Amino acid sequence: PLLVTPVSVKDLFAAKGITGVSLAFVQAALFMAIIGGMSRQPLIILTALLLG
Repeated sequence: PLLVTPVSVKDLFAAKGITGVSLAFVQAALFMAIIGGMSRQPLIILTALLLG
């Protein structure tokens, strides 16, 4: 693990997972907005993107 910070392995993987999910969600939401997929029921679409 990283020896320069007091982070645990569990915290490291949690942060990595949160970062990965966030980046994937933003990319998918941006893609859907560009192609016009957010024109109908955007809240349901964003929820499905976040869960799926």
